[in-house]
Amino acid sequence: MITVSEVKTRKQRKQFVEFPLKLYKNNPYFVPPIYSDEMDVFKKNYMYYDTCEAVYYLATNERGQVVGRISGIWQKASNEKWGQKRVRFTRFDAIDDREVATALFSKVEEWAKSKGMEEVVGPLGFSDWEREGLLIDGFDYLSTFEEQYNYPYYQRLIENCGYGKDVDWLEHRLYRLPEAEMERYERVTTKMMERYNLRFDNSKNTNEFIRLYADKFFEIVDKTYAQIYGTVPFTENMKRSLIANFRLILDVKFVTVILDKDDNVVAFGLCFPGIGEALQKSGGRLTLPALCRVLKLVKHPKVLDMGLIGVVDEYKHKGIASAVLYHFAKQLKDSGVEYGEKLGHDYGEVKYTWTSDNTCKAERVCKHDSAHIESETVTATGTTITAATCKEKGKMKYTATFTNTAFAAQVKEVDIDFTEHTYGDLIPEVSATADKTGTKKHFECSVCGKLFDESKNEVTAAELVIPMIGTHKVTVNGESNFYKEGESVTVTANEPAEGKEFVGWQDASGKIVSTKKEYTFEVKEGMVLTAVYQDKAPSGGTIDGEIAPAPDKNGLSGGQIAGIVIGSIAGVGIVGFAIFWFVVKKKSFADLISAIKALFNKKQ
Repeated sequence: MITVSEVKTRKQRKQFVEFPLKLYKNNPYFVPPIYSDEMDVFKKNYMYYDTCEAVYYLATNERGQVVGRISGIWQKASNEKWGQKRVRFTRFDAIDDREVATALFSKVEEWAKSKGMEEVVGPLGFSDWEREGLLIDGFDYLSTFEEQYNYPYYQRLIENCGYGKDVDWLEHRLYRLPEAEMERYERVTTKMMERYNLRFDNSKNTNEFIRLYADKFFEIVDKTYAQIYGTVPFTENMKRSLIANFRLILDVKFVTVILDKDDNVVAFGLCFPGIGEALQKSGGRLTLPALCRVLKLVKHPKVLDMGLIGVVDEYKHKGIASAVLYHFAKQLKDSGVEYGEKLGHDYGEVKYTWTSDNTCKAERVCKHDSAHIESETVTATGTTITAATCKEKGKMKYTATFTNTAFAAQVKEVDIDFTEHTYGDLIPEVSATADKTGTKKHFECSVCGKLFDESKNEVTAAELVIPMIGTHKVTVNGESNFYKEGESVTVTANEPAEGKEFVGWQDASGKIVSTKKEYTFEVKEGMVLTAVYQDKAPSGGTIDGEIAPAPDKNGLSGGQIAGIVIGSIAGVGIVGFAIFWFVVKKKSFADLISAIKALFNKKQ
């Protein structure tokens, strides 16, 4: 059973933030967000709460374990801008379980209705500066710090809840250009910059860049991306918080600013050093070692995460964006940043893994780079080899075919469990007559031939028999026959097994009705007779139907012992013994009985 609770306590807030860290613990491509940034969403003064309301839910199983989470956002500024009545869902993470996903989305949908909203969309954050989008391809690439990563099964879980694609979101990787291409782009960029009297900014440091261009940067983004899906204008709180958040990883050598002759910003491009690997090791926490790793990657990045490009309206369609991209490419060259691998991939043996839901995963790892894993998961196609019946199990063959030609088709066979009986139509009752038995209503399986009553409970043929009119059912040692009332019937007991002897005929109540092996009786009613046997008595005799104890050859009989006891009492004298026992010894009658029993046991 899945329980969904709203996050309210400190413990729940911690569980909410840490759940994806546990879910993706062994995933080499997941990059966690900064832990402290995620905890900030629960603060009342969070930068988005002047235009938003949010709710957070946790899903737990019957053992109290967290199995999923989700957040709902009422982005009022976005709804006002786009004329919509929407709630956004974000921070959805869950195990591969349809019940969990359904329970979480139901809660968000209920919350949306309570706010008067008509749609739920996502994954979308408070703004475009949060992680958003559902990853449906490229699961074997390291996620960027800024973008969403999720398991392939998320798409299935979300679509099973009734959601469909609204828009495509594509990401690209920019590689270092060959020298010849760099020279060509440089010539084109130089001519364009000269034509419009433009130049590249050369800010000395991050502080200077923020002081000179931060406000203009936000202004251009608002205008350039005004019509981009789901965007919202910056608030002052957002500006201050974003500057503080990105200051750590902002490096002016990876920022492009183009100025006109009056030093007005006409375009910009923003790249961030890729710090994903540094955050993976610490679970997003900025510990001292993690901070050192981040600063090292900021200074000497292995890859750059391309942020965005913005161009003012009057310079659009004039090749300015190409100049920004050229500047990016030059930054890659000057910094020695590598996007592509120098070595070709040398993959190890392909590993195939079947799951219980008949999907098959193929995976191979590069010997040069263990972080580079090629994988593909497909749903196998099933064909029936042998159909199952109520008598025999069947066989099913599943074939998994991959699009990647490096992966071979995989086949497995599984048993199909027994099917239900083929009951057919209810066979009507056949009434009994004075000369012939009848048959009760029943079903008969056309496959295995078994019989079933009206409720489809399995029965024997004998249980379906309706006695002839004027007859009674007599069952002898489990076998039944029908006899007319007043008819004389003789039954004979089988010879007893070795060491056994016949006791008698026992009726349904357990009463012995005859001790004769050959028993003759008149049928007056239905009855049940069972021949009863018992072990032979050692002496060959019985007492009241029970085996008599054999005499003790080495000791005295019970009668002899009783005679001794009585004789002893008489020798003393009844009166004298009574005085001695009850007055002198002060013993009770119970003590006397115990003494006699002890004497009896001793003699035995």
